[in-house]
Amino acid sequence: MDIKVSVVCPAYNCKDYIKETIQHILAQKTSFPFELILHDDCSSDGTADLCRQYSMFFPDKVIFIPETENQFSKERLGKKILPFINGEYTAFCEADDIWNDEYKLEKQVKALEDHKQLDICAHAADVWWYPANGLTGQKIQVSEIDGIIRTSDVIEAADRVLPLSTVMIRSDILKDSDSLCGSFFHEREILISGAMRGGLFYLAESMASVRIDVPGSLSEKLKNDIYTGIQFNEKRAGNFLSYAMRNESKYTALFEKAAKELSDLNIKSVMDVLDAEHEIKERKYKSRIKELERELAASDKSELKLSERKSIPDPEPGLMLTVICLTFNHAAYIRDALEGFVKQQTEYRFEVVVHDDCSTDGTDKICMEYANKYPDIIKFYPEEENRYSKGTLGQIVRSLAHGKYIALCEGDDYWTDPQKIQKQLSALEARPDVDICAHSVRQYDVAAGVFRPALFGPSYEDETISPERVIEGDGQFVATCSLMMRREIYIADNFFPGMRTYDHDLQMRGAMRGGMLYLKDPMAVYRVNAAGSWTMNMAADRMKFVKYNEERIAIFMLYMGSEGAEYADSFKKLIDMYTEKNITIIREMIEASSFTDF
Repeated sequence: MDIKVSVVCPAYNCKDYIKETIQHILAQKTSFPFELILHDDCSSDGTADLCRQYSMFFPDKVIFIPETENQFSKERLGKKILPFINGEYTAFCEADDIWNDEYKLEKQVKALEDHKQLDICAHAADVWWYPANGLTGQKIQVSEIDGIIRTSDVIEAADRVLPLSTVMIRSDILKDSDSLCGSFFHEREILISGAMRGGLFYLAESMASVRIDVPGSLSEKLKNDIYTGIQFNEKRAGNFLSYAMRNESKYTALFEKAAKELSDLNIKSVMDVLDAEHEIKERKYKSRIKELERELAASDKSELKLSERKSIPDPEPGLMLTVICLTFNHAAYIRDALEGFVKQQTEYRFEVVVHDDCSTDGTDKICMEYANKYPDIIKFYPEEENRYSKGTLGQIVRSLAHGKYIALCEGDDYWTDPQKIQKQLSALEARPDVDICAHSVRQYDVAAGVFRPALFGPSYEDETISPERVIEGDGQFVATCSLMMRREIYIADNFFPGMRTYDHDLQMRGAMRGGMLYLKDPMAVYRVNAAGSWTMNMAADRMKFVKYNEERIAIFMLYMGSEGAEYADSFKKLIDMYTEKNITIIREMIEASSFTDF
C-alpha cells in the first residue's frame, strides 16, 4: 500500500491536549492512505504513554518514535523523523493544535496535484487562546482568496505568518540535504524550502485551530527563557546565511536580511534583559542609599556627605604615604614593582602595603623576600583565599591604608622615577584644593615585547584636569600606577553598596572637588596585554565584560542623582558610550556564534 501523506506530529509535554489532536488527525476522510508519525521528544508528563497507546490501537496507521533525550535542543529533530516518512507528501500538526476540517488532507493534496509547479501548500487557521480555552475570533491568514504566494514574500514573511500545522510539502524537499529546513523543522524554514521552486499555494479556508500561549510549548519557552531564545535565533540566523552562501541566487539578499532580523532581535532581547536587571539593581541601590541616609541623619555626623561617612582609624602620625600594591599571579613582574618602591628617594616617610590575593605561581615567596629585606618599607599581607572573587578585597585593603596620602601600583606595573613620591606629594601639599594627582607613563606591550612609542597621558604639560574631563575620560587617559590621592578619597565608603570600586571611581571621586592634578613627566611603566591582567580577562570573557559594563551604567546613573548631579551631562555621555559598547560586543558575539555561555 503506497502512503500518499505522512502526517508528522511532534510532541513534548502535551498530555492535556494531544489526545484531541490525534483524534482529529485520525478522523480525516481521504481517498488515499495516510500515516501518522507521533514523535515524543522526551516528555516527562505522560505524553509518551498516550502516543504509545495509539500506536498499539492503530498499528497500521500510527508510528510512534519515543526519545530518551531531547532532540530539538540538539537540533536533531528533523534527522530523527525523516527516516520514518513514507508518504509522497508530508503534513504537520503540532501536538497542541487541532485540525477542524475532516477533508483538510484531501483538499491540500488536490491543490498540489493541480499545481505541479509548486512544492508546498498552506492554509488559514483560527486562533485558539489557551488560557481562556477557546477561540478568539481571530484568524491567521495572508489573503481572503486562494492563490500563489511568491517565493520572495515567503522568505520575507515574519515567523508564524503561517503556522506549521497548516503546512503540506512534497516529502522530497524535506529529504533534500541541501534544503534550508535541514534538521530544524521550524515552520519558516520549511515554508521557505517548499517555496523556493515556484512559491506557495495558499488556501484561504481556515482548516485548523492553532493554540497560543500554551505552557511548555516552544513559543512559550522561547518567550520566557530569553537565553534559549537567543541561542535559537542565533543558530537560525547562521542557517540563513549558510544557505545563502551555498545557493547564490536572486534571493541571497533576502536571506541575509532574514539573518540580520534575527540578530537584531537578539540584540534587542539582550538589551531588554540588561535594562530590566539594571532597573532592579538601581532600585536596590537607591533603597540602600536612602537607608544609609536615614542612619546618617540620626547620627551626630549628619553634616557629612554620604561619601565621607565611614568610621575609620585616624592616619598613623608621621606616615605621609601608603602605597597599595595589589598582586595576583604576578611572579613574572612583581620584582620590578618592588624594586621601584624601595628605590624611592624622598624626605617623606612612606610604607608599601603588598597584598597578595592567594597567588599560585610563587608571587608570595618573592614578596616575602622583599618584606624580610626591607621591613621598614614593605608590609606583606598574603591571603589564604581569593578575596577579589568574593567581593571583599576593597574592604580589606582599605583597612590597611594608614598614610595621609594613598598611591597605587598593581603588581604587573612598576615605577621608574626614584623621585616620583617626592614630586607627587610636594604637588599635592602645595594644592590643598585638589584631592588627586596623576602623571604620564610609558606603556610596555607584553605580547609584542616592545615599548609603545607614545606616552600614556592626556597632556604634554602640567595642568589641572577638570572633573568633566576625568569623568568622560572613563579612566582611559591616566594609568592606575600613576595615581596618588588624599586618604579620605581612598577609604571613603564604596559609594554604591554591593558594587566593586574600580580605579575610574577613585579618579571621579578624587576629581569632584577640584579636578585632577596632572604631571607631564613619565614616572612609571604600565604593562598592557599582560597574562592574567583584568583587561585580558575581560577580553577573554565577553559576557563578563557585558555585565561589567551594565554595572558601570548603574553606577553612573546613581552618581547623576547624588554627588555627581553637577556633572550629569558628562555621566550621560558615559552611559551612551557603555551602552554602545555592549551593543557592539553582543553583535560580535552573535556574528561569531559564541553566545552559548550567556
